[in-house]
Amino acid sequence: KVIIFSQWEEMLDIIEVALRCNKIRSFRGKGQGKAFNAAVEGFRREADEHAALLLPVKSGGQGLTLNEATQIFLADPLLSAAVRRQVVSRNHRVGQTRETVVHSYVTKGTVEEAVDALVDSSASSASSSSLSSSAGAQKLGVGELKKLLGI
Repeated sequence: KVIIFSQWEEMLDIIEVALRCNKIRSFRGKGQGKAFNAAVEGFRREADEHAALLLPVKSGGQGLTLNEATQIFLADPLLSAAVRRQVVSRNHRVGQTRETVVHSYVTKGTVEEAVDALVDSSASSASSSSLSSSAGAQKLGVGELKKLLGI
């Protein structure tokens, strides 16, 4: 089973259509409340190991444990290393007994590549303030912004 995260509902729309065209059962966690919970529970109960759960990063349910999946796809780069860890940790909580692989999609030769590298470098340096995740805020310094934009 796989969980696919994106920051963009439109990206999840495209992925959902692609899954349907390839006859892959998918569940879509939209918004919050009953519809969201029904999608998650449907994914959990699905017997087919080729099922997918599509979740927006923002409403993906903080504290939600989804240890049914063995593959996690990040459909677009996340600006915060802390948000990336939170998304991935939804599958690495109590009860996960299988190895999980995380796939992160970054478009080569675009600003996505620079953003991903910046997030990686800020995550590896605890003293770095290039991308701050306190209270979910992201802060870019002038130097980082120029680097991202190639100026």
